[in-house]
Amino acid sequence: MTLAAGFTLLVVGVTVFFIARDTVSPDVVLGAALVVLMIAGVVDVQAAFSGFSNPALATIAALFIVAPSVPIATVKT
Repeated sequence: MTLAAGFTLLVVGVTVFFIARDTVSPDVVLGAALVVLMIAGVVDVQAAFSGFSNPALATIAALFIVAPSVPIATVKT
């Protein structure tokens, strides 16, 4: 196992620990893990942010905007 692989497993373990403990918001934990891996040079910046250019992300964001209005707009019979 290389040093980068071991470091990545350590970061994943710490990330799972903090998400399981539910002391910090998962988006903060995952963002911090990504930043740590970028600073360590395990993940380059272009690869780290390439997922944000995926069209599916815009679809999920639109669902977060539309979903709260669904209960309000239901037709009562």
